[in-house]
Amino acid sequence: MPFNEPVLDEILPDRKWLHNLSTLLQWKEDLLKLNDGDIFYLDVDHPYYRPFYKKFGLDILELTRAALFDALDTIHKGKKIAAFHFSDIKVKIKEDTKIKMRSITTKHEGIPLTFNAVIIAVGRRQAYPVSGVFVCPDCGEEEAIFADKQRKFKIPVCTKHKFPKNMELKEGTMKSELIQDIVIQEPIDEIVENQPIEMDAKLVDTDVGTSYMGQKKKITGIFRVEYDTKGKQKDIYMDILSIKDLDDVELIYPKKEEIELWKQEANNEENFKEKLIGSFAPHIFGYRNIKLALLLSLVSLRGRIHERRRGWVNALLVGDPGMAKSMLLEEVEKYIYHW
Repeated sequence: MPFNEPVLDEILPDRKWLHNLSTLLQWKEDLLKLNDGDIFYLDVDHPYYRPFYKKFGLDILELTRAALFDALDTIHKGKKIAAFHFSDIKVKIKEDTKIKMRSITTKHEGIPLTFNAVIIAVGRRQAYPVSGVFVCPDCGEEEAIFADKQRKFKIPVCTKHKFPKNMELKEGTMKSELIQDIVIQEPIDEIVENQPIEMDAKLVDTDVGTSYMGQKKKITGIFRVEYDTKGKQKDIYMDILSIKDLDDVELIYPKKEEIELWKQEANNEENFKEKLIGSFAPHIFGYRNIKLALLLSLVSLRGRIHERRRGWVNALLVGDPGMAKSMLLEEVEKYIYHW
């Protein structure tokens, strides 16, 4: 969709949408704080932006980039030119969680989805070609080629000969972007019958290298299937458009007065112990014995106890994937940093 081409509104009515979006960005967003290389997140759930997303779908990324450049040119009043001073700005979609990983099926193929997930594996960084200029070795004919939305790159053929001949890549014209394979899993609170759903996913460009095992993320991506002409079964994967950290549960540490009040309210030591267990990682259901063991290891002493020497108490958590082992250890780490 050529939003950046200088054509008349009568020929391309979508230019009016571009102008409207540019005006909206100038009015709603603080564009003066944007720097080259920043990521601009468009909240497609906002009632002002939702009509644009409903009309253009994923093309809103290209529309927003063109409108953003137009808005930046306007607010900087010629002191900065967006095409030069903000050429590396990236546009990504920000959307509220709409679906669970378990509910994603082939009927969602090609549709942007927003869901929560946990990263359980991270692959090595790689690169894929984005664009390049190819030249015919015989007649010198040149042609610029761009990768499609599924990152497939076809070598052009020169048709000016009796027999079509493959063109060759012109040295120094290839442009590439980073890509990284990861494996994601549904969060612990969405797992059914201890059978977590897993899925392959792909990170590209600025998102590469920002995700690590055990992190909880909000992901917006496109569900894709790699088809072939032989009809063989193929793996599914999520083509990630944007990925952001989920807000961790805020730890509220009790004050000394509150602890004393707990002691007074507790009829005995057992009740007080139950209150302490309930206050540790409250967003993780159950596992009271495991929580108690972790709390005891946190408050354990090191040195001579009853004339016997003892080192630090260690804890080993063993279990299937998706059983909140990493999340429990993250809570322990937060308490250690606080102390």
